[in-house]
Amino acid sequence: MALANVLPYARTRLETLGFTEHLEAFTSENIGSTELDSAFRLVLGSINRTSESNDNIEISVPFTVELFDKYYLNSSTGDTSRRSSLETADIVIDDLISAVNRLNITGVTNVQFVSMDIVELSDDNDNSAIISLEFEALVIKCTR
Repeated sequence: MALANVLPYARTRLETLGFTEHLEAFTSENIGSTELDSAFRLVLGSINRTSESNDNIEISVPFTVELFDKYYLNSSTGDTSRRSSLETADIVIDDLISAVNRLNITGVTNVQFVSMDIVELSDDNDNSAIISLEFEALVIKCTR
């Protein structure tokens, strides 16, 4: 059952941080403007076996957290909201990889941060961005 625990773990952690899940399964392009400051979407990657012993199989479960953020120029400082996007990413990364948080989920041995990208939501709306955070969860399955 450990594979099935990965996305609920991420969902629970993000909701604890005050985010709301955008429930569109396959695209993020139709997100409403009212959801842009606090929504997230989870995307499951291709699951692979990474190693095997006589008793166990280690399985990699990659997943992406897409955080939706308003992206604008602050006229008083001349800075963009990218700084706040980076701060938001820091908070989410720290929370998801925290041993205190992840050790409470059955069968998931580790959650590792892989990469991050900030891109505009669409060509039509350059005031909104997606903070895309890639993670890898490691799951151990007993073979006996």
